Amino acid sequence: MEMSVSDEYPEVTFLLRHWSNGGSALPAVKKLAACGYSDDAAAVARLALRAPDCADREGLEAAIAQVANVSDGWVIAIEDFANHPSEERWMS
Repeated sequence: MEMSVSDEYPEVTFLLRHWSNGGSALPAVKKLAACGYSDDAAAVARLALRAPDCADREGLEAAIAQVANVSDGWVIAIEDFANHPSEERWMS
């Protein structure tokens, strides 16, 4: 029987409950990433970012970027492409 992240790290359950009760998701995301659960961390961060009043948007975006191991200019380049798409830029 496999252990779940909650079995291995009970504090993750506490942090996720804190988030579900109106707190920040960022501590849970950071703990998940630190414990080697980067996919779970990214998924929680993405869910939290869907909230229009997400208080930790910058921190959550930074956590996703760290988990994804993207370069510093990646988010800016993607946003720029999304605002100004073209076939030429897509192929470059």
